[in-house]
Amino acid sequence: MGDSQATPARASILPPAPSTIDTDRGRTVRIQLDPVGKWDSVVACVAGGGPDKPTQIIGHCSYIFLTPESLTATLGRPDMLGRFGLSMRRARLLTLLIDGLEAQSACSGFWIFGLPNAQGPQFLPCSDLMPMADLLETILTLARAMSGTAESGQILSALSDRRFYHGGGWEGGVASTSNNADQKEYFPLYLSPVSLVKSGVIGQVATVRLSEVGPMLGEYSGVIIEPDAGYALVIPKDQLP
Repeated sequence: MGDSQATPARASILPPAPSTIDTDRGRTVRIQLDPVGKWDSVVACVAGGGPDKPTQIIGHCSYIFLTPESLTATLGRPDMLGRFGLSMRRARLLTLLIDGLEAQSACSGFWIFGLPNAQGPQFLPCSDLMPMADLLETILTLARAMSGTAESGQILSALSDRRFYHGGGWEGGVASTSNNADQKEYFPLYLSPVSLVKSGVIGQVATVRLSEVGPMLGEYSGVIIEPDAGYALVIPKDQLP
């Protein structure tokens, strides 16, 4: 849990949580931030609580800096953060957002520094990001699989009950290739209707859990989740849950 309130030194450099939440403005900030499109951005956030119990939640907010320039303009040189009882953490944008969402009532939202064309920091409420939590967590899981930072058993366990979108239809309970002239070895699954549409899939659309897809694959050798994305994951049929 984060500090119940910011120290005077921190309060002088970090904006407090807004007294009221502007949902329309929050939606605009989320669109500008584009956490799905910029999933692999490495950004910085400040942490408090000391070296033994560091936390990125300070005064019920998380403070994320998208660029080195925005960090320096707000806090000065990174090596000077100790003056304010702060340190710096670098991580993927998705990791920091999910950490804030998982803090639940301890975090009301994120102050985002360095958004293009923005006048000063912009506040993104947790309530606006919460509907995307499952999607963001799944992308992060796929990214960890791609980078080898998590074991395959952990990845498959985390994805087993997730529902994925697919196109092309099923014939007799088996994946159909009749509508796919460029049928590939692995059957494509998508995280959202948006990514499915961007892939060019048209016609019948349905969802399936990863744990259900194995017996339906027919001649396919397995599945590929989010093909052409930077976090695409290929799972052979014999490794499916």
